[in-house]
Amino acid sequence: MTKQAKAALTVFDDLGTSPLGARELAASQLTNDALVLLQTALSSTGVTQKQLAEILGIGESRVSQVVNGDGNLKLTTFARYMRALGYAVTFNVTPVERTSPELTRERRKPAITSSQRKVINP
Repeated sequence: MTKQAKAALTVFDDLGTSPLGARELAASQLTNDALVLLQTALSSTGVTQKQLAEILGIGESRVSQVVNGDGNLKLTTFARYMRALGYAVTFNVTPVERTSPELTRERRKPAITSSQRKVINP
């Protein structure tokens, strides 16, 4: 790589060159995408942070922290906020390595009932 080409690399490009950097970059990108979606949902619905806090039964300061990206955004928190704004959260994953197979979402098998257990273990 030439010096000019190397200089053109951004910090993010540099992060992606190592396995650890790629994982950290993926985590940052996912968090950023979630925050952008949350901010867009707030804007699109016209719901204020104060109103969202009331809907969720939490303090407005906590909503502000989450919306502004202060701290670690949990998936459960993101799902609750989005649902309160009228949206369901779904996920898609894409293989980044040739050796990684495509993933399909399979439904969990129904739990075994007590009567079925008796048949299996009389």
